[in-house]
Amino acid sequence: MRKEMLAGGHIVTELIKDFMENKNEYNFKTVMSCLRDSDVYISARMVFSEEDQKRFAEAKPGEKISPKDKVKLNPGLLKTKDGKIYFPVFTMEEKIPEDQKKNAPGIKIPFTECIKMVLNVPTTEAMVVNPFSENLLLNKQNLQIIANLPPSED
Repeated sequence: MRKEMLAGGHIVTELIKDFMENKNEYNFKTVMSCLRDSDVYISARMVFSEEDQKRFAEAKPGEKISPKDKVKLNPGLLKTKDGKIYFPVFTMEEKIPEDQKKNAPGIKIPFTECIKMVLNVPTTEAMVVNPFSENLLLNKQNLQIIANLPPSED
């Protein structure tokens, strides 16, 4: 039930806006809990194995085929002037700038998977949610807290 309620990203986007205007512990915990249970979008390219690329190239027009090998995601990252690297996520696909969508389309994945990506890459400083609008910065300590939150009850 909760997952369906959070689908589309509108609720979590509004909760982030509320938190940015009124930063308190209750609003922070509410945002973190809802993010944890949400799917978000990342701007990423899919990287296919050579074998799958060959299969796609040889496919007949209209033929439905799926990759046989694991597909890797190569997410777009943000780098600041001082060299810090941030992992951007978006609560709604519309939040991804059009110029980014042209190079790497929006891919919907669970927020918890994004946390794993950030925590497992030492060069990534933090995650930024909706970097071109609400701009909620979550450092690795915040992400670890979210990852350790108990599952929500529907």
